[in-house]
Amino acid sequence: IDGKSYSNSYESLDLAYRNGIRIFEVDIYTTVDGYYVLSHDALVSTMTYEQFMSKKVYGKYTPMDLSDLIDFMKSHKYAYIIPDIKQYNKGDVLLSIYQELFNYTGGNKNVSNRIIGTFKRVDMLEYVSKYVDFDIKILYYRNTVKQEQVINTYEKFVEYCLKNDIHNVVLSTLQFSANTANKLNNKKLNVIVYTIDNKSVFEQYIFRGADGIMTNFLVPQKEERI
Repeated sequence: IDGKSYSNSYESLDLAYRNGIRIFEVDIYTTVDGYYVLSHDALVSTMTYEQFMSKKVYGKYTPMDLSDLIDFMKSHKYAYIIPDIKQYNKGDVLLSIYQELFNYTGGNKNVSNRIIGTFKRVDMLEYVSKYVDFDIKILYYRNTVKQEQVINTYEKFVEYCLKNDIHNVVLSTLQFSANTANKLNNKKLNVIVYTIDNKSVFEQYIFRGADGIMTNFLVPQKEERI
């Protein structure tokens, strides 16, 4: 919004929705007093909930917590969310956030089925999935020293996804190749690439086999908007 990224503000989500975006990645941190709020800034973990919520994002935009996020989904009936939970390696934190999100839906399936289970570690996915029933799950392929050995090759990654009913996978631009996309597509896996903010680069990735991208600024053409 206004050329600024990662605001996680109500105004940015609403503007993107009006521009035709329907799937939103939101960043979630825990405040120092244990509340969950939308922010990309690690400094939030040193702030209280009241301090965070009383301060405008970039001095002008409305900050949000999980309740606000669900309210946004209720009033924007085609909005799906991908929670990027910054403490992704803490199972109790992930579970608590997802349970709070689902609780705020009040049991409304038309809202809860638009909360996408988002995971960067398989042990976290398996732990949270014992308690939360997701309609849609996505898994990041990281291929780093932090990645569990169970999926440290593309072959193991594909096998794991198929076994665990995961149909959407996320790769960085460094991990993506047309050959990899073809292999994943052949296994009926949707490939999402992050982060691309240039239209011509976006078109190249789609041409090479990506099914979608994560972006800060690109919006659909008017004729493509839902």
